[in-house]
Amino acid sequence: MALNEITDSTINALFTDAMTNPAAREKVAAATELYIRDKIRESAFCRKILPPQPITREECDRNEHNQSLKKIIDIETGATAVSLNMNSQANTRYITGDRFGINFHKVSSDEYTISEGDLMGYEMPITKIIEKNCVKAIEEVEDNTFMAQMEDIVASTGKSLNIGMADPSIDGKKLTTLFNLLESGDKLETSILLMSRPTWNDWTGQGPGAFDSKSYDVLVGGYTEETIYNKRVIITNKDDLVKHNEIWAFAAPEFLGRFYTLNDVKFWTDVRAEYFHFKAWEHIGLGIGNTKGIAKITLVPAP
Repeated sequence: MALNEITDSTINALFTDAMTNPAAREKVAAATELYIRDKIRESAFCRKILPPQPITREECDRNEHNQSLKKIIDIETGATAVSLNMNSQANTRYITGDRFGINFHKVSSDEYTISEGDLMGYEMPITKIIEKNCVKAIEEVEDNTFMAQMEDIVASTGKSLNIGMADPSIDGKKLTTLFNLLESGDKLETSILLMSRPTWNDWTGQGPGAFDSKSYDVLVGGYTEETIYNKRVIITNKDDLVKHNEIWAFAAPEFLGRFYTLNDVKFWTDVRAEYFHFKAWEHIGLGIGNTKGIAKITLVPAP
């Protein structure tokens, strides 16, 4: 089934059919896997900073410490790398040398249950239940752990700066400070900016005088992924992860790291008596190949 064929009514019908038809459960799983993959691509901002690349088991290496897999990646001379831990609070381990291993981790939603009576009575699309539970669970793990480890990285590299000013709102001069923080002395270039919606709103509220005409036209156009000062901008509503007046800069993906998806998202279903059970999971590996490719400024009121 193609992604453009998956509608709310299609999945609702498949779920209902699957209660009494075991053969329909495979169709439910296949259609829902495509739906979840598409929604996670839309909503997890870490996937926009490091676009995922599919990888097969045959392309991976065995982990010498356990039964899991990893992918060996070359490190640029003089760079420090780190494999991001997506499912625990283990200490971040920084690696120098000529190569490092990106470890794979399982990211899973809880197992959810819908009764046959509830399933038949739902007026809302089942896709909304899936999105609220499975999609949100997976993307929260991805973005939460990604940002927690980005904080660790900029703390270790010193590429985190508080800027105290009477007016702690974003402007072009402060962005230049951020660009220089990432780029100076490291032969890197800022490619991507990440900020919260309130920070973006502060920026657009300053009027055309603060920007060149092309940049301001883009700002007021309301695009959430566009180019400002030749940098791609990602805006997020997750202001618990990306705080107001906090702006992140990242090098281009090819100079920053790798994000691998091993067999992509899986969706499991089962029927036990009158209950429909489902959950989703994935195996992913993220690694930052050059920790100097990340910087952050925080705009704070001057004392």
